[in-house]
Amino acid sequence: MIGSTRTLRVWAYPEPADLRAGFDGLSALVSKRLGRDPLSGHLFLFVNRSRTRAKVLVWERYDRNLWILDGVKKAAYPSL
Repeated sequence: MIGSTRTLRVWAYPEPADLRAGFDGLSALVSKRLGRDPLSGHLFLFVNRSRTRAKVLVWERYDRNLWILDGVKKAAYPSL
């Protein structure tokens, strides 16, 4: 079995975000508005105003990733 001792947290940005922003723009929101380190390895979730699209920002050791999720269902995520 392969295991991991890594602790992963997911931080949801509390306001609608401009999803046209790239890694640098969303990283600035994480550091300035959330007071968190975007290079921490944790996941940062952003949704648009209508909550139909989402982006997940994550830094993995030597690579930065920006995942785009389309068609987010409101019923599946009632607290978003």
